[in-house]
Amino acid sequence: MMRLSRHIGVTVFNSVFMALIVVVGLDVVAEIIDETRAIERNYGFIDVLIYVGTKLPSTIYEYIPFSSLIGCLYGLGLLAGNSEVTVMRASGVSLIRIVYFVMKPVMLFIFVGALIGEYFSP
Repeated sequence: MMRLSRHIGVTVFNSVFMALIVVVGLDVVAEIIDETRAIERNYGFIDVLIYVGTKLPSTIYEYIPFSSLIGCLYGLGLLAGNSEVTVMRASGVSLIRIVYFVMKPVMLFIFVGALIGEYFSP
C-alpha cells in the first residue's frame, strides 16, 4: 500500500507543480508585457522585473487553488489513461483510499499556500 500511496502522490504532486509553474509563468509573462507599456525614463526594464518579482509570492498564493484542481484532474487523468485506477479498484482499493492518497500532496500545497499568504504575500 505504501508503494501505491507514493506512486499516486508523486504523480499528483508533479502534475500540480507543473500546473502551478505554467499558470504562474503565463501570469508573469502577461504582467511583464503589461508593465513594459509604462516604461519611461525613470522606470526601466530592470524595475519592471523587480516589480513583477516582488508580486510573485502573491501570484503564487492566488493560483495555488486553481493549479491544485487542474493538477489533480491531470494527474488522475494520467493514472486513468494508463488504466492504473482500474487496476487499483480491481485489487480492492476503495475510492476513499484513492482520494486520501490524492489529497496528501494537495494538502502540502495548501500548507505552503497558507505559509505564503501568512508570511510572504503582502
